[in-house]
Amino acid sequence: MSRQLSHIYLGVKDIDPPHADKVLDRLNSLNSIDEIVSAISARNGRRVISFRVAQRILNTKLELGRFENLDQLATVAGVGAKRFTAIIHGLGNNH
Repeated sequence: MSRQLSHIYLGVKDIDPPHADKVLDRLNSLNSIDEIVSAISARNGRRVISFRVAQRILNTKLELGRFENLDQLATVAGVGAKRFTAIIHGLGNNH
C-alpha cells in the first residue's frame, strides 16, 4: 500500500463483491490467532493487528461458524476503519 493510499480508509461499501469474497474466503480459512496475524501482516512485513484483536476476530468467526459478509468483520471490537483497511489489503492480496 503506498503512502498516498495509506490514509484512505475503506468501508464495507467500498469493497467490490469479488474482492470481498476473496477476503472472506481467506479469512475463513484461518484457524488460529497466529495465522490471522501472519496473513494480515504478510503484505507489509509488520504486524498490523494485535493478538488481542486477532483473538476477537477468531472468536467471532467461531461464534458465527464463518464470516458471511464484511459487515460481520467490521463489527468486531478493535476493528475500526484503519484496521479494517489493513485487513482488506492484507487478506485480499495474499494468495
